[in-house]
Amino acid sequence: MLNSETNMLEVFKGKNILLVCAEIQAWPMHYVAEELRAQCSSISAIFIQPGEAYFNAPDFSLFNELNEDIKIYEMSGVIDEYLTKQNSAHEYVDRKYIEYIEKNYTNYSILNEQFLSEMTMLPYYHDRNYYKFVDYDRILLYTQLYYKYIEQIFLTNKPDLILDSDIDFFGRAVLFEVANAYAIPYISIDHTRVNGYVLPTDALCKRVNNNVKKCYQNSLADNSIDKDDYLLKFANDVQKSIGKIPKIFEKEHDKFKFNSYKLIRELLIQIVISIVWFSPNSFCLTKSKVSQRQFAEM
Repeated sequence: MLNSETNMLEVFKGKNILLVCAEIQAWPMHYVAEELRAQCSSISAIFIQPGEAYFNAPDFSLFNELNEDIKIYEMSGVIDEYLTKQNSAHEYVDRKYIEYIEKNYTNYSILNEQFLSEMTMLPYYHDRNYYKFVDYDRILLYTQLYYKYIEQIFLTNKPDLILDSDIDFFGRAVLFEVANAYAIPYISIDHTRVNGYVLPTDALCKRVNNNVKKCYQNSLADNSIDKDDYLLKFANDVQKSIGKIPKIFEKEHDKFKFNSYKLIRELLIQIVISIVWFSPNSFCLTKSKVSQRQFAEM
């Protein structure tokens, strides 16, 4: 343990540090680099979002300009290869390599869960309906190219420690899984969205921080909290601000909750439509789809 008089930056002494940059989150890493230069053996940075280097985005170009001594990794090469192959993705997907990824780099999240961290890859699970549907083979091709690029970084310039300031995007999921396979610490920030508090995380919030869990359990067992004036006022202020349930959530809940009348009504409408079009196969498929959707909403 470090005592209060120890320079906290000494923990980075002689280390090879990799900084994770993404969009405006490049700026925290710029200032982190300023603090660590005198301590670290070397500093490198990776821009995990595909379009930043490819389109020479302002945050990317300015970070490069201000940090000429830092080795920069970026995704433009991955994008060039992807764009060349994506129209025939099914021919270029290496199924054995995908199996290799699933075996070695899914300790915290299976591949489909990793995809969920990127709304452009699975837009139908997010609230951004302006993103287009992406064929699954194209997703796998991008995954293949991305993992191979990250693996190469670890083979040629393996970091001792990875520092980040956020937890989302597919690139982070990849980097975190590969780092875990190499037993390299990955330290980031969990933005709790509660009164501006942030917490450190060494698992991209894919597992519960034991210290936070212990603190929460102790709080549950402490009945005096129920009488704490500050906490009661805080809870009341929040409730006045957003209500017990925000109106938009109430509306969506009423819209999608299971209702037997809605199920029967929709089924009858679809049956009539199917009969009108004289399609027995369509009729059977419709019944199946309606039932599955209503069951999922229960």
